[in-house]
Amino acid sequence: MTVGNIEKGPGFRLYSSNGKEMNSREMKPEDVLKSLDERSRDIDSLIRPDGTKKFPAKTCYDLFLDYKSFKSGMYWIDPNGGTVKDAIWVYCEKTKKSSCVYPKYSRISDLALKGDYQDIQDKWLSEAFEKGKEIEYDAHYTQLNFLKTFSNFANQNITYACRNSMAWEEGQHSIKLKGSNDMEYHATSKTSLRPKVIANGCINSDGSNKWGKTVLEIDTREKSRLPIVDVSAYDIGGKNQDFKIEIGPACFHYL
Repeated sequence: MTVGNIEKGPGFRLYSSNGKEMNSREMKPEDVLKSLDERSRDIDSLIRPDGTKKFPAKTCYDLFLDYKSFKSGMYWIDPNGGTVKDAIWVYCEKTKKSSCVYPKYSRISDLALKGDYQDIQDKWLSEAFEKGKEIEYDAHYTQLNFLKTFSNFANQNITYACRNSMAWEEGQHSIKLKGSNDMEYHATSKTSLRPKVIANGCINSDGSNKWGKTVLEIDTREKSRLPIVDVSAYDIGGKNQDFKIEIGPACFHYL
């Protein structure tokens, strides 16, 4: 009986950690074991992404489910999947398994008010100040949208530091926060939309020249409200008045 020709493949090849093919004459048993071990770890990381830039997790929630020993810290996540080139560097908070996206510039100060906005009550950062623009974040909007889809809750804090400037009068005037859904949140919003006042040290402008701070928090199931993209101040522009704003990270979580 005649047996036909059998085509053989290229055979087994080994590659070093730098990606270069190893010369078969240079191979040692320990090299073979090391290469196999590296490939095994890569396969495991593909199945259970470990939050590295090479293997970003889908969200921090998924990261902590797969790696219960991991602690809170900075990790890479890729909510929209596909290429890892647009993965985002976020803070993963373990208690709530939150994925927290930071603004590009968290502290906003030394703001010069445009002259034609002096008498306008709502002085939005994006409009009323020289070099003004909306608040930007270290994540493309598509990544943020996917992150919202994979979450049930969202929260973010805004701190208004003041000198002779008011920030929050309950049920009356206040600074305003604008969410990514273009809705405004302030002291006269209906209760369900009103930010929570964590601290209110900017309750009057008595000319004492002392610095205080008002801290507002939005904690909501309506994830489209966050992140905050603009803030307006109203009691500013006078003599010896000053203010600074600190934008906290926008955090998205399940619990």
